[in-house]
Amino acid sequence: MLASLSLVHAVLALILLAGRGLEGAGRARLIRAVAIAGGAAAALLLLFRGADSVWGAQRLDPQSGALAAVAVFCAWAIVAAVAGEEGRWDIGALVGAASTALILFATSRWAAPALLFWAVIGAAAVVAGRAAGARAYTWLAVVLADLCVLGALAAHSLAEESWRMPTEVPPPLLIPLVAGVVLRVGVAPKTGIWGLMGGVEAAFLPLLIGSGFALVPAASGGDEVAVALGLLVVALAAVAWSVLVTRMQLAVVASWIVCLLLAVVWIEPSTAARAAATAALAVGALALWPWTSGRARSERALLLGLVPATIGFGVVLAGAAASFERATSAASVATAAPWFAFAALLPAALAAAVTLGASWARRVEAETYRPPAVLTLWALAALGVVLGLSPRPELGFGGGGTRSTLLYLAAAVAGVLAARLIPGQAPALSAAEEPASGALALHGPWATWLARLALVLGLLALVIVLWFTYTGLRLGFL
Repeated sequence: MLASLSLVHAVLALILLAGRGLEGAGRARLIRAVAIAGGAAAALLLLFRGADSVWGAQRLDPQSGALAAVAVFCAWAIVAAVAGEEGRWDIGALVGAASTALILFATSRWAAPALLFWAVIGAAAVVAGRAAGARAYTWLAVVLADLCVLGALAAHSLAEESWRMPTEVPPPLLIPLVAGVVLRVGVAPKTGIWGLMGGVEAAFLPLLIGSGFALVPAASGGDEVAVALGLLVVALAAVAWSVLVTRMQLAVVASWIVCLLLAVVWIEPSTAARAAATAALAVGALALWPWTSGRARSERALLLGLVPATIGFGVVLAGAAASFERATSAASVATAAPWFAFAALLPAALAAAVTLGASWARRVEAETYRPPAVLTLWALAALGVVLGLSPRPELGFGGGGTRSTLLYLAAAVAGVLAARLIPGQAPALSAAEEPASGALALHGPWATWLARLALVLGLLALVIVLWFTYTGLRLGFL
């Protein structure tokens, strides 16, 4: 089962490659049909994530299956909404290859093949970004993340003389591993992977983010409160920036929600699947914003506001519970201080999310939307609510059970009925500006030198991953 559910995306990539000669409407229909098939395959992976299927070095479990399935679904959703009309079969083919790599990376039990699949995801994103003329710093961020993660995990495997994926990495190697994850998921606003924002290349953002979140449980034991607190501070700075600017900047908003969720995962690694799914859905909604202007405002706010009845609220709730428990059980005041700081700042971050979500829901925008993109955003919002209301502990509200599910469902229904049936006059709002991608514009000699540096480091990363894979094969890690 795992073999078919993972390799089907590579097969879809080959179908797009074979049909690249089609023109006009025929190519658009093929891309859209393949993307819908990819989304359906991701949905099947989500449904069968508890099958405990084993294939070689891969093992499907509820956490890894859910994480990969939602990220892949969001990537194919963006392709279906945008790539078809633009005829970008190349983006669809690269998304198919990267989707297979993400599933195999998330389910891998051995370090050597996992690092190979990790590198494939980054390489696909770099090729897609290069074809679109993306910023050089995007390529540099991807290859630097590859170098950090490849070097740290290879050194750990050789030091421990074990080819299994680690369950925790010691402090000396934790630093490059944290740096690799931070670069891969786009913690820094306006730079890094956010150079892909604003075009169809944004389909790679859920895959890059999903792979970064998938690596945290292998590196963290839940004690890295310094990392989590730093990420939370960056998140609050990014959300403050979003409030102060007059024009919405998608790259800043995306980085703030990724920072917030990643901070929770570093102190509660068991939330990695839920946090990755939340980040993928939110970033997918942001990536579709240029093509959904004037429509789906409430659905977009639902995903980005982390409100109850969505999957994101359960992640924040788990982070609050974990930080408060660690703060109250600490042996000394000095040990408890960072945990108390995290527990105090997290509600402020959640309040900011709800406030921004409400303001986005009330925006008045020019209706320049595309119907396929609006339908896709509705599908993402529906998935976020379904996952949020699920009583399953892997993707629900921490396994609260059927009563919690019914309570949140009743609250959601009551809210919808109140909004639709209670009479009232909405305040008049002026039309807001179209959101900007928010990615840093870098031109001239700096861009050239960054591109060259990225090429050199990319070749170095390729040498490392090929050497490590060869070493593993020679010693028989399979």
